[in-house]
Amino acid sequence: ALTRSFLGFEGDFRADINDEDGKFNINSLADASRADQRTEPFAMAMYGMMADERYDEMFEERNEFDRWEVIANIKDFIDADDQGSGVLGGYEDSLYDDNDLWGREFEPKNVKFDSLDEVQLVAGVNDEVYLTFGPAWTIYGNNKINITTCSPAVLFALIRAFADYTVNDQMIHEAVGDLQVYRMMGMLTTESMISHLASKGITLTDANALKGLIKTNSRTFTIVSTGYVGDVESSIEVVMNFNGGRYKILSWQER
Repeated sequence: ALTRSFLGFEGDFRADINDEDGKFNINSLADASRADQRTEPFAMAMYGMMADERYDEMFEERNEFDRWEVIANIKDFIDADDQGSGVLGGYEDSLYDDNDLWGREFEPKNVKFDSLDEVQLVAGVNDEVYLTFGPAWTIYGNNKINITTCSPAVLFALIRAFADYTVNDQMIHEAVGDLQVYRMMGMLTTESMISHLASKGITLTDANALKGLIKTNSRTFTIVSTGYVGDVESSIEVVMNFNGGRYKILSWQER
């Protein structure tokens, strides 16, 4: 048999792995059962990321929809009914009465997203909203977020969503910093997070709701493998779900 050393050829390759369970699965909104998204735990967590005052101008001046309306519009685009989930309710299709740039009629999908890019079709999810919050969104996994792998911004959002109104952002940022140290030491669990928040004086309005949204394991990953030979490069992006010793390919595409 022919043998050669590892990488014994003119070229190179790399693999990048992204944990999808550390993000908000926006498809979870389709399953939300409460009519008012402002009381739905998962929607509240998504709002927590948008709540920072630095985004006020984004929603109040450069977008015709406010934060809760954008979240409701995402849900309405993928849920099975045709009723609006916003405060005013109404017929959800009315947001899409106009034709698109090519003259085609446009309406909500009414089934879950097949790719994250589709969320840009939702009323209110303009380029600014997508580029700002899209990196923390996914269409894979469930409505639970792995607190041991998620970004600091997602940790902040989870806490902000369920923190009492007396808790200021600085207190939350300090707590997030502490929790990241817990992560590095392998000490971050659901219970240790809740207890640490209490020790920092952060009162939660619904600790059980927060517990229901967090976990400490991941099963779904995006793997991007790229090969390089001379000036040529080729990439394959695969999304895989691992369950014990088995795996399932959820998506496969060549770039």
